[in-house]
Amino acid sequence: KPARSIVVDGADTEWGDRRYLLEQMSVTIALANDDEALYLCVATSDRMTQTMVVRRGLELWLDPKAGTRPYFGVRLPGVDRGNMPRDGEGPRGGGAPTGAGRRRGTAADPAAGMSPEGLAELLDELATSRHVLILDATQDEGSMILPGSEDPVQARLGFDQGRLVYEARLPLLYHGVPPFELGQHVGLVLRLPAPDRGPRQQVERADFDDGRGDGLGGRGGSGGRRGRGPGFQNLPAEPLEQWVRVQLQGR
Repeated sequence: KPARSIVVDGADTEWGDRRYLLEQMSVTIALANDDEALYLCVATSDRMTQTMVVRRGLELWLDPKAGTRPYFGVRLPGVDRGNMPRDGEGPRGGGAPTGAGRRRGTAADPAAGMSPEGLAELLDELATSRHVLILDATQDEGSMILPGSEDPVQARLGFDQGRLVYEARLPLLYHGVPPFELGQHVGLVLRLPAPDRGPRQQVERADFDDGRGDGLGGRGGSGGRRGRGPGFQNLPAEPLEQWVRVQLQGR
């Protein structure tokens, strides 16, 4: 149970050291519950994972029957590519952004060839967003809400000193979902959905070639080009997810 009240604000100051490593996703996870809600905190300093969050958003799914069926999900959307500037343009068509010239993303691909400063800029943008999508199926577009501090569903991102922090609060009783039982196990999955393959989006490996002809390889895969970039070769083109089984604390 939480040692003190948890405020879902994208900071992990309330969580202490009770964390587990999810190696498949290069994140740490901490969990707590009271009689009404399940709380979760995820943190990562891994740039590849952070870039995938920018591109794809981040989903949290629960199965109250302790399996791997996604009964109920919450998605934090990634950066809206339709509002992204082209090279040299300011954010959303305005003046030059902070660090102009270092950001290499485009409207079609905001994270391609991204410098650390440009990635931080996009993560800061995500951290200011308060919109959340409620999902009933993994292919569902979702229903967008703007939760207030008293709403049962909460999810926020924070970014500071190179660390991305995701916090969420999900009710243990939600309409249309089998009830969670205190003291019992539940299934939980963190999921980075597949990249959008629309007409403006090519396969993800190609998206991380910034046009210099040297590629951005050097991490994973074989036979790829190696270059001066930060190492985004062969990012997974399929959804990336990891299920965990959690025992809720009793009363």
